[in-house]
Amino acid sequence: MALDQPSYKSLWAITDATHGDLRPEYLIPVMFSESGLNPSLQNHAGADYWGINQISGKTLRDAGVDPHDYLTWPASKQLNRFAGPYFIGQNRQYGPIRSATRLYQANMCPATLPDAHSFDDVIARKNGTKYRGEEASCYAGNAGLFDRQHKGYITVGDLATAIENTLKDVRVDAAIAAAYVFRGEPRPGVGAGLTDGPRNPALGTDFDAHGNYIGGGGVGPIVKPSGVSSSAGFPWFPVLLGVGMVGAAGAAFWYLDKHGGPRRYFASGGMEENPTSRGAGQVQSLLFNRPSWTETSAVAWARKHHYRASKVDVTAQYVRIRQASSGSFSRLRTVSFGRGVKAVMGWR
Repeated sequence: MALDQPSYKSLWAITDATHGDLRPEYLIPVMFSESGLNPSLQNHAGADYWGINQISGKTLRDAGVDPHDYLTWPASKQLNRFAGPYFIGQNRQYGPIRSATRLYQANMCPATLPDAHSFDDVIARKNGTKYRGEEASCYAGNAGLFDRQHKGYITVGDLATAIENTLKDVRVDAAIAAAYVFRGEPRPGVGAGLTDGPRNPALGTDFDAHGNYIGGGGVGPIVKPSGVSSSAGFPWFPVLLGVGMVGAAGAAFWYLDKHGGPRRYFASGGMEENPTSRGAGQVQSLLFNRPSWTETSAVAWARKHHYRASKVDVTAQYVRIRQASSGSFSRLRTVSFGRGVKAVMGWR
C-alpha cells in the first residue's frame, strides 16, 4: 500500500467536490481493487492502464504525460490530476454515486450506470450490444475476474462481491480508518446512539441489504463531511496500533454472513474522539440547524433513527433534543452528523 499522507487530503477533496457522495470508504476499496493502492503499478496483463486507479495510457498521453513518468508520481498527485477529476466527472454525469459498488461500475463500464442498477442487472455480456458496444468490451476485459463460473455475463452483484472481498483486507480497513483520523472526524456509525451505521461501503446508500437499488437513500442519512482537512502531523502510530488490534481495539468493520446473504455490521459501541483515545461515547443532545430544520422535522428524524424525542428545546439557532443530562458526563464534544445535524457527545 502506498498512500502518502497528502493522499488523504486529496480523498476528502473528492468527497467535498461531490457534496459528500464519494466518500473515502467508497473510493479506497475501488482503487485497492484496481492497483492495491500502488501508484507505481502498470496493468498486470500489460494492458495500457497505469497507476493507482489504472488510468488509460491514451488519457495520459492526450494530456501530455508519459505513462512511465506517471508511475513515478505519488498517489496524491495522481489523485489530484487524473483519478479525482475522473471520479468527480462520473458523479456529475451520472448522478450521485454513493457506494463502492456503483463507483466500481463507473470505473469499469460507465455507460451501464443509467440502466443497470440492482445486483441482478447485467453490465457486461459476451457479444452484447446494449450499451453502445461497451457491454461486450467490458466483458472481454473483465470476464476472467468476474465470471469465473462462465455465465457469459457480469452483473452489478458480481462487482459488489468483489468489493466485499476487498473490504475483508485489513489494509483497506487501515486506509479507511487513516482517512477519518486525518479528517479529525469520527468514522461514521462508530459509537453508542449512532444507529444508522456503520454502513457497508459495498452497499452505501445506493442499495438495500438485498441488493435492490434505492438511489442513494433509505439506509440512513447521507453524512456530508464538514470543515477542512487537518494540517497537523499525521498520527500513524495510533492508526497502525488500532488496526493491528482490530478486535481488541474495537474498530468498526464489515462482513458477510456465513451464507453470503444480507450484510451485517459490528461496532465496538465506542466513538473515536481523537486519534489517541477511545471511550464509551453517548449522544447527550441532538442539534438541528435552524431554519433548515423545524421542530416537526427534527422530531421525525430523531424518532426514525431511534432517539428520544420528548425533551425538545427550540432556540434561534437550533432545535435541541436532549437524550441525557449533561451532568451525567465528565466531558462533552460536538460532532457533525452532516446535513445540518450535530450531536453533543458525552464521555463519563
